[in-house]
Amino acid sequence: MICVNAVYKTRLNEDINLDKVANLFSNLQSKLYVGRPTQLKIKCSNNIVCLLLSKGAIRIMGKGINLCDATSILFTEILPLFTNARPMLEVQTMTFVGYTGFEVNLKKFANDFNNELQTFYNFEIFSALKINKYKPISVNLFFSGKIVLCGGKCEYQAQRIISLIIYYCCCV
Repeated sequence: MICVNAVYKTRLNEDINLDKVANLFSNLQSKLYVGRPTQLKIKCSNNIVCLLLSKGAIRIMGKGINLCDATSILFTEILPLFTNARPMLEVQTMTFVGYTGFEVNLKKFANDFNNELQTFYNFEIFSALKINKYKPISVNLFFSGKIVLCGGKCEYQAQRIISLIIYYCCCV
């Protein structure tokens, strides 16, 4: 199982002047998006992206980053340029991918475990089987054996769910 995307969030107790901040990031790749919501996208080191929103919200996201990476980026590359604030970061969402190692008969899986896992499968609508038992976490199982888990908050939780799905797949 790997984390393919993680998003961390925080909020400043002040609005952010995005035009002013955009000018401070001339050494980094940044782009100001005007609209609703107005946001500044900054490409930081290690392919990590930081979004600053005008009302003070901040999002830091990237492939497989952890809370330490996100905190380091926030406190060394972003905040020192325009504020002395030191807000706490928290996980907003994480996306994980796991594999069964074999193909799965999704129709049989849906029939066998519908009551237990609250499955939904309609190939004409979406090629994956959706497992609703773990809401608000979205779990999709594909014919190839790929398992995609969106909305997780920690790696342990994702590992537990993916392990259970692999166990059920072995029973089909």
